[in-house]
Amino acid sequence: MRPWIHRSFLDVVDDIRRAFAEGKTHIVLNNWAETMNGEWLAYGHRLSNQFPDVPADRFIYLTSGIDAEQDYQEYTKKFKIKRPLKILATNLWENFVREQIKVFTNNNIYKQTNFYQVGLRNKLCLFLNRNPRPHRIELLAHFFDNFLIWRSHVSFAGNFRSEPWKLTNSVLPADSKVRTIIQKNALKLPIVLNMKDGTENPITIKSDDDQYFNTSYFSLVTETLWQQEASYGIWEEFNGHFFSEKIFKPILMKHPFILASRPGSLAKLRSLGYRSFSPHIDETYDTIHDPKARIQAIISEVKRLGEFSDQEWIQWQKNVKEIVEHNYITLLFRYKPHNYEDLAAHLGLQ
Repeated sequence: MRPWIHRSFLDVVDDIRRAFAEGKTHIVLNNWAETMNGEWLAYGHRLSNQFPDVPADRFIYLTSGIDAEQDYQEYTKKFKIKRPLKILATNLWENFVREQIKVFTNNNIYKQTNFYQVGLRNKLCLFLNRNPRPHRIELLAHFFDNFLIWRSHVSFAGNFRSEPWKLTNSVLPADSKVRTIIQKNALKLPIVLNMKDGTENPITIKSDDDQYFNTSYFSLVTETLWQQEASYGIWEEFNGHFFSEKIFKPILMKHPFILASRPGSLAKLRSLGYRSFSPHIDETYDTIHDPKARIQAIISEVKRLGEFSDQEWIQWQKNVKEIVEHNYITLLFRYKPHNYEDLAAHLGLQ
């Protein structure tokens, strides 16, 4: 999406002008892998304003922000945008992970993978992280402080090649206790599981990833967005929700999950047809707006589950089995009209 990194703005405008001259009718600003972003929207508005005779809704902004259209309406009112773009929310990551089924089924996307197996497992949870976002660092500190890290599959790697883990003030939270715990355990970082090939951003599922899902009871998913309030000018600026590959991976692998994201994220996921795990997991954390209290609620639930006896784990798995099977089937068959590949058809251009 960021053409200004490699090209001048005027070059991009010239390309668009030639495209219109050749009969093209719409310009797609492809931010479909990310949530809404004010910097990129401003660039789209700037492009659109270069063509006052072209209807502004011919400039289409693709995003995976689920609430993108509502967020953008509020944004245009706040900043009095005179030529609003057309916003189209896609399902990129849901579709992307859905395609990963082929890794386990010899390219047959509709072939059932492993059925959920009830049995004792040697790890409590799967806790995967790459970028050192504040909520992930704080959760990691709690894992160290409560000895949960030794009972779980944990990764905290940074970008494997270009941005290895660095303990800097820019990534550490302001909380002094969290900073002390992380600094105390600095020599244990980065933590890498099977990312041996130097993968820059392990968004795909590898054939040997199933070992981590099959030997742990649930996933603690730390999504991209965490704070609730809008703060225009930075990544986490819109109030809406965003689901990346992180949440759809455990759904694909039939793994129960706790979702560390913006409040209301579980409710939004349920609105898409998926099920969450209440009452088998206490999900009141999803209703808590204070970020510190939300993290405390998540850790309290992880610790509660960690105290289960073998018999309780067996019964718990029997209780959640129907939910993970439902979510897997939903991932396979949920109707997804906003794929990039069928964009022209969706807009009525074919």
